Amino acid sequence: MRIGSCTRFIFLLLAGLFTLPPVAKGAEVQLLENRGIYPVYGVSYYVDNSRQMDITAVLQHAGDFHRVHSTLLSLHTTAAAVWVKISIDNHTTDTSWYLQLASPPVMQEVILYELAQQHPRRIFHLPKNSKALNQTIMPLRPAAGVITDYYLRVRGDNMVRLSMAVADIQTLYERNHRQDVLNGIVLGVLAAFMVYNIFIFLLLKEPAYFFYVGGVFCWGLNLAFYNGYLPLIVQTPGWMNSASVLIPVSTFFSIWFTNAFLQTKIYAYRFYQLGWWLTGILVIPMTLGVLGYWAAGFTVIQWIMYPFFFYWIGAGVVSYRRGFIPAGYYLAGFGAFVLGNTINNLKDLDILPDVFLTRTSMHWGAIAEAFILSLALAQKFNYYKQKEEKIRRAALKLAITFSHDLIQAQEKERKRIATELHDSLGQKLILIKHKLLLAQKQGIDLPQDQFSGNVGAIIEEVRNISYSLRPYQIDLIGLTQALQSLAEEQAAAAGITCHLSIDSMDGLFPPDNEINIYRIVQTLLQQALLPAPTVNAFSLTLRKTNEEIHLFFTPDPYVPMADDILLRDIRERVSILQGRFLVHASGYDMSLPVVPWRP
Repeated sequence: MRIGSCTRFIFLLLAGLFTLPPVAKGAEVQLLENRGIYPVYGVSYYVDNSRQMDITAVLQHAGDFHRVHSTLLSLHTTAAAVWVKISIDNHTTDTSWYLQLASPPVMQEVILYELAQQHPRRIFHLPKNSKALNQTIMPLRPAAGVITDYYLRVRGDNMVRLSMAVADIQTLYERNHRQDVLNGIVLGVLAAFMVYNIFIFLLLKEPAYFFYVGGVFCWGLNLAFYNGYLPLIVQTPGWMNSASVLIPVSTFFSIWFTNAFLQTKIYAYRFYQLGWWLTGILVIPMTLGVLGYWAAGFTVIQWIMYPFFFYWIGAGVVSYRRGFIPAGYYLAGFGAFVLGNTINNLKDLDILPDVFLTRTSMHWGAIAEAFILSLALAQKFNYYKQKEEKIRRAALKLAITFSHDLIQAQEKERKRIATELHDSLGQKLILIKHKLLLAQKQGIDLPQDQFSGNVGAIIEEVRNISYSLRPYQIDLIGLTQALQSLAEEQAAAAGITCHLSIDSMDGLFPPDNEINIYRIVQTLLQQALLPAPTVNAFSLTLRKTNEEIHLFFTPDPYVPMADDILLRDIRERVSILQGRFLVHASGYDMSLPVVPWRP
């Protein structure tokens, strides 16, 4: 995942949003057709901080109303009662219209008054503590051909953010149906990702999956609250319907997820320390929310979320630059989340237009984050699996190298001992034998069996030991003839029949590899013929192709090799030769690659 590509995508998306056509301005809502939807723009509002004023007192403050030149009235975090004046000019013959509060979060109290002949009349009341809906629909009866003024009183526990529209009931149902389908898809996708990663957590016991599930669950609850579904399900305790509690809990999980996924203690230690400080700060809005100060808690969240944005993106960038490749997916996931929430805030500030893309930015930001972070967890698992495989291969290569060096050291030591036995001890024994023979010729009475015969046997034994330690025939007559002589000698010593078919292999392998091949065959012969006289015969076949040397050794009858140490020695030598060694029910099979070699 390349960070530059993500940056270009974000830049193009923001450029597209800023170039969207502006929303039309005006001072009132003009109804021109019997069917359609008319966004409410150009409203006036008045803030009642005491929350005690009635409609009569509000009408006396008509000069204190403020004009909003957009379709969105956003007063951010406030628990005050807000009065909104809406003027509707009905140019149709239809007097059955409806006003909808289309923008979340849910209002806790809604009252609508109609001003007819300067006398206010309450036509709708959604009392406090009722099961409020996000898409609140209120009936209007504007007279045809005149301008009718309406006064709307709203109050929320977290914030006031209103986007209103006037339409006929059928159009509103169709519009709400599309919005409900979108919300259902978003919440369903988040639930699917949660269930999937719960099973992965139960399977792998990886903490990052648990923190991922916790973060997605809490943010899903926040979206359900934001869109008016959670209040229909959970009424008490009150803090369950408060963003000042749901968002901090979700952020708690995001910090733990960041530390577990990015391993910030290793790759970004300063951000690891910063995460603990930010975790402590989250206690403030959470405490305010539990105590019922929801607006104050949400205000704190709005101020402290930007340090969290810096923490998420900064920890990802540092970890990625220090070689942790899965951090690229992490940056894309949290980048989508940050971008979605940033666009939503810019829409609330009337910097971006209130259109479908900006209105649903929290939705696609949450889905993108959940999807990409789920991929990130899978990619991290594959990353560590590949890393573990790489370490295993390196360890295997190191073990093979060590075995090769160890065997080479053993061969050098055998060669030294063989040379000393042959050149030093062997020569001295030959000298003793000659002196004994000379003494006999001179008439000195010496028992030949006791001296000369024993010395000859000792000389023969020294030659056999020297030959076993270092097969000089390889250097003198080549590997092929050395193997054939070895097999024939072993068969003659055991008094059994041998069937040999050995292709010429001289010059195919370096001297070190020739010694390993000789030792493998020597070990097979010695161990397989130990149970003689039960073994009647054996066959040894070495076939050469353009790419491999195949060895087939079959004793008759077959008796498994009893010495595990020697069998492991054979396997280590075959590994050094980069070959394959198999034990069958009837014998042994080995294949060695022929690598071009020049002396």
